[in-house]
Amino acid sequence: MNFDLDLLTGLQILGQKTSASVTNGPKKRASVAVILATDPPQTTSTPNWIHRIPASVTPHVLLIQRAFRETDRWSGHVAFPGGIRETDDKSDVYTAIRETKEVVGIDLCEQGAYLAGSLDERVISSNWGSTPLLVLSSFVFVLPKLCEFQFNETEVFSAQWIPLTDLLRPNFFTHVKVDPSRAIANRTIPSLEPFLRFFVGKLFYSAIRLEPHIDSPASRLSADKRPLLWGITHSVFVDLFVYFSPSSAKSCIIWSLPYFEHYDFRAITNIISWKYKRNMSKKYPQGNYALKTLKGYYKYLQLSLIIGSLLRAVVCYFLFITYYSLLCSHSN
Repeated sequence: MNFDLDLLTGLQILGQKTSASVTNGPKKRASVAVILATDPPQTTSTPNWIHRIPASVTPHVLLIQRAFRETDRWSGHVAFPGGIRETDDKSDVYTAIRETKEVVGIDLCEQGAYLAGSLDERVISSNWGSTPLLVLSSFVFVLPKLCEFQFNETEVFSAQWIPLTDLLRPNFFTHVKVDPSRAIANRTIPSLEPFLRFFVGKLFYSAIRLEPHIDSPASRLSADKRPLLWGITHSVFVDLFVYFSPSSAKSCIIWSLPYFEHYDFRAITNIISWKYKRNMSKKYPQGNYALKTLKGYYKYLQLSLIIGSLLRAVVCYFLFITYYSLLCSHSN
């Protein structure tokens, strides 16, 4: 399959674009560095080397797997190098550069990284979009070669250069199961969380399976902890591929809206949200498409839970009445 990755054109379009900013979001801010590198290495003897990248170059992206910590809400997740903006940071892009050096040991300035541009800012939230956490800025850098990294083991479990084309291969598409009971309970009655865990089941989110190098610590993980690209990081790639693979982004990008494990909730969600999905698909591509679509979709998940719960109650009621009637007829 030809994925038609056009790095040079994508960088030119990205550099001309003004990214959208969040004006009235949370005060807490974070930045990530979307670091692309060329293979084979490119010569940087001329100042405009970035505009001479041949089509034969294979672009790679640096991804990390966060350390496994119970106190981290994103424990073990695949992410870009980055972190929270500190009070001494001069700007959001400075945060991305500083955090990259601290997290993976790559000094973007010393390595001659080219700042291609930034993607639209996005508000990161929890509890199905009801609790804003922070504003995330994503900056795209290009390195002329695959740099060695030395990651901070207190923050990072593993790191790896991944070919961009791997993120478009259908055989790498998968799903990750997420327990939504806490998010639902936080929006309703917290004490119901144990019941909701059984009653609602899991939510399936689209993901990309990453193949760790044989010498990577991630290769020794159990199957349930192997690196999967999903969630926030996945949404950033949805935006990125609009620039680098516009002809294949619509058909190949495997981001999709989550669905319930239980078939009754899933069917109800599909019925009541079909018009919303159709309207949002017409708006693709647009900045921050994935998180914007997901935020508006959560209300349909909630409504399907209400409708599904009522239908289950009605079915249980009629089953009870039927059983009781049969019991009475036998006793007579």
